[in-house]
Amino acid sequence: MKRYRGFFFLAIFIILSVLLLAGPIQKSRRPVQTRYEHLAKISIAKSNQSGNISKDFFMTVIEPDIIRLFEEMLEKADEESLKDPIVHSDYDLHLTFSDQSDEADEWVHLYLGNIGERSAFVYHGYEDMAYFTSREDTKVLYDLLGEHAP
Repeated sequence: MKRYRGFFFLAIFIILSVLLLAGPIQKSRRPVQTRYEHLAKISIAKSNQSGNISKDFFMTVIEPDIIRLFEEMLEKADEESLKDPIVHSDYDLHLTFSDQSDEADEWVHLYLGNIGERSAFVYHGYEDMAYFTSREDTKVLYDLLGEHAP
């Protein structure tokens, strides 16, 4: 009977080890920690098309209603892995959070689709993964960008 007890504990140990090792392998929905409920400011710049982040902001959004629109777009966007990473974007967004220091801010590239198409958000440093908006959200982005939209 003691022999079976040892086998039982060994089996439990192996199963738990496999589960513990498999847990961290799972990818989160976003490549970076999402804290949209603490999103305080969105600064928007036209991309410089060099693949680098542009900091020449033409718009800063602090209005809670507009920030909530961006939060909803980012939260419900469909994640898709890209075969070829996107190098050039239309806009660069600097997301500032009320609960963190500047080092925790996030940079997001925005690829603005044409009216009737989806747009894509791509987190800086994670260019092989895109988060696509709905076609309706692309229209909302055009409205928000106003004269700065193409």
